[in-house]
Amino acid sequence: MVRVGFIGLGRMGRPMCGHILKAGHRLTVFDLDQAAAAPLVESGASAAASPAEVGGAAEVILVMVPTDEDVTEAIAGREGILVGAMPGTVIAVCSSAMPETCCRLAELAARGGVGLLDAPVARGVRGAEAADLTVFVGGAAEHLEKCRPVLETFANHIFHMGPVGAGQITKTVNNLIHWVEVVGIYEALRLGAAYGVHPNRLRPALLAGSVESRTLRELHLVGLAWPHKDMDNALRMAEASGTPLPLMERVAELVVEMSKEQLRSLFVEAKPA
Repeated sequence: MVRVGFIGLGRMGRPMCGHILKAGHRLTVFDLDQAAAAPLVESGASAAASPAEVGGAAEVILVMVPTDEDVTEAIAGREGILVGAMPGTVIAVCSSAMPETCCRLAELAARGGVGLLDAPVARGVRGAEAADLTVFVGGAAEHLEKCRPVLETFANHIFHMGPVGAGQITKTVNNLIHWVEVVGIYEALRLGAAYGVHPNRLRPALLAGSVESRTLRELHLVGLAWPHKDMDNALRMAEASGTPLPLMERVAELVVEMSKEQLRSLFVEAKPA
């Protein structure tokens, strides 16, 4: 049994915590919305009053909060994890964040003998609910091995990509390809529909052709929750590295204009008159 801490109990964090509890680990949780912890407390978790309290209660701590600023505050703020964490603790940043944010926090954590991984996840809310996430890990191998029993409760695939920051780089590449696929498939299916071939007829044929992909298979389920953040992070990284991404710049404009209702409507067939 691992003493686990979890900060951020939103749409991803809640089901991830549920799997951690089902695996028999001891779990301490924190969220700014105290009510978010109530269902997990009913299932056996303990609720902390601050990230610092989580730091003092756990040996492996996962952070799943929305922004880089939130990640920094949760870990290095005045009531952050590092205030309470003991040497030997390992923090895993499961949020999507900039690589340099994770590198900076890893340096701060190391001063107190605390390890830090960047461990963002792919496959979204449905993956979290089904314990079918993929984790892209950056950081020391020994820190990953300490976290692995916890990560395995909600992930079927764990990839060690390199030093701290490599996990976030991998997640950004994943996100770029995903949103290009969403926009491209949507536009292609609309063209087919305009010429009289309904997407419900097109999709199985395409899946058996040369463009099989999870995005095509599950386009009607894509939630469009985070494309603006994903694309903003990617374009900031491109600018910092001097890597032109002209296609991605256009995709960033298009994807934020889309809605999940548009994606779902593609597969609705008109009722006969």
